Parts: sequence; structure tokens; C-alpha cells
Amino acid sequence: MYSKPGSIRGFEMPSSLLLRSGVLLLSILALAGLAAPWISPYDPIEQIDAVAGKHQPPLTVMAAVQLEHGRWRLADRVERSADQLIVERLGRIESYAASEVMNLDDDGVGNRRVFVLGTDKFGRDVLSRLLYGARVSLMIGVLSVALAVAIGIAVGALAALGGKWIDSFLMRFVDGILTIPWIFLLMTLTALFHTDIWMLIVLLGMVTWPPISRMMRAELLSLRKQDFVVAARSQGLGEVWIFFHHMLPNAMTPLIVAATLRVGNLILIEASLSFLGFGVQAPQASWGNMIADGQGVLLSAWWVAAFPSAVLVFAVVAINLVGDGMRDWLDPRKKSVGEA
Repeated sequence: MYSKPGSIRGFEMPSSLLLRSGVLLLSILALAGLAAPWISPYDPIEQIDAVAGKHQPPLTVMAAVQLEHGRWRLADRVERSADQLIVERLGRIESYAASEVMNLDDDGVGNRRVFVLGTDKFGRDVLSRLLYGARVSLMIGVLSVALAVAIGIAVGALAALGGKWIDSFLMRFVDGILTIPWIFLLMTLTALFHTDIWMLIVLLGMVTWPPISRMMRAELLSLRKQDFVVAARSQGLGEVWIFFHHMLPNAMTPLIVAATLRVGNLILIEASLSFLGFGVQAPQASWGNMIADGQGVLLSAWWVAAFPSAVLVFAVVAINLVGDGMRDWLDPRKKSVGEA
């Protein structure tokens, strides 16, 4: 089978610093998101004491007092006397009878809450929400790109191989979709429909496939004139067989690079929608709605927005490093220049 220079088949992982650095950074984020249920210190939506826990700075350590009927109180300091527990919280001194406290020990209470990255306005742990937000944001980016690629391949292949009239109709349809401002379209669709993660993935995939379809069409129109395709057709092989075994594998190289770069774009789009209130809805965590939660307290509680913003930049840079590295690896022109 014919294979373009620089295609994936037959090549080992390159020594590209860009690609290796991007893969390493992205792997760290992906593993952190996947392992969130095990490495997250607390439940990301837990509000153990929203009043005392509100906007606690990073590295805050507080005593957690468990009272009757499942109530909790976060305290700056606790001290036990013979028959009661003295609690300092919110700048006041409170006392509870020893019989009311369920986690009493000799020194006070046995539970401590350590907020490594601080808390938000509801007293929720920022680190826990950041880890769970990685699962949401990365999953939306990857799956929506996969859906866009599947639709783009189908439409592009039908346009390239379906004849003049089908090609003309589909490309005019694609041109029409590209004229619509995608952000306003997404805001309208998410406002009309109940937006959960899966609906958001479908909507993002449905509005971002047109550029991929045009790329696929251009690649297939070029490949259908290649000698290996003409030879396969002269041997009596069917068009469907030729498409799946010869044309599609050789058209995937630019699509892989474009799809990789598009993951970063869609993560930013999801974050923008969530920031505006049209994406992932509270209390579920995503990087976008975490940044939105911190926009009004940038001076007094900077950590609420700063940490998810930094991780978002980190993820997009890692994905772009992977995309640029793959482009350098798979592009035969750059490969030949490097060899020369």
C-alpha cells in the first residue's frame, strides 16, 4: 500500500523535544484527572461549613468539629475542658458540651481540614475541584473533537467521492455553517436545551466539524489521482474498499495534527461557555466555572480564579506542544529539511 512520506505507519516515536514535552505535561494532567476520586483530598461539592470556610487562603489548616445530627463547624482553634469544647471561629469564642461533639479526643477534636489551594465562596476545596474539573474539561475537549472528526470525515468523504452535485451542495452547506458566529450559536443552543456534559460534547462537536470536512475533502481529491489509487481501481477493487484501505489512512496525517490542536481550542471554548454560565453547571466543577466563581474576588481571594486559570493555560500549552511536535514529525517537507 502506498504511504506518504512522514506518515505514522512504520515510524517510531520521534525524539522531538516539543512532542515529548507536550506528551509528558498532558499525561500528568490526564492522570491527575483520572485519579481524582482517589487523590482528591475532599468531595469537590462538599460544603462542610460554608460560613467559616469561605475564601480561606492556600495552606489553611482548620479544626473540623463534628456535632450531632451531621453538623460540622470549622474552627481556627479548639481547646477542651473537662465537660466542654471551646471553639474559636469567625473571630468569636463558642462552647459546646462534650456530649454534643462526636469526634472529641483528649486535645480537642481529631479531625483537621487542610486546604492546600484554599477554598471558594462556599467553603469548597479548590484543589479537589481543580482535579475533578480536569476530568470534565479534558473529556469535553477530547470527545467533542472525536465527534467533530467523525462527522468531518463522513461529510468530506461524501463530498470528494459523491460526484459534482453532492460536492457542490455539501460544500455550500459547510460554507453556510462557517458564516455563523459559533459562540452565539453555542450560547443559543445551550440556553434552549438542558446542558449537561454529554449535551455540551454533542453541541461542540456539531458546530466544529466544518473545517475538518473541508480538509478531508481536499486530501481525498488529491489522493484519488495518485498512482496507487488508480492502480487499485484498475484491479477491480471497489470504491469503498479503496477508500478505507488506501485513501483514508493516507488522509489521516493532517487530520491527526489538526484534531490535536483543536482539542486545546475546544477546552478554551468550554471554559468560555462555563465562564459565561452556558456550559458546565454548578455545583459540578470545570475550569471555566471555577474561574467565573473567582472573577469578583480577584483582589481578596485571588486563588479561586488563579489556580484554574494557570492549569487551563498549562493544558492548552501542552496540547499545542503535542500538535506542533506531531506536525514537525509527520510533515515530509520539514523532515526532509532536517535530514538535509
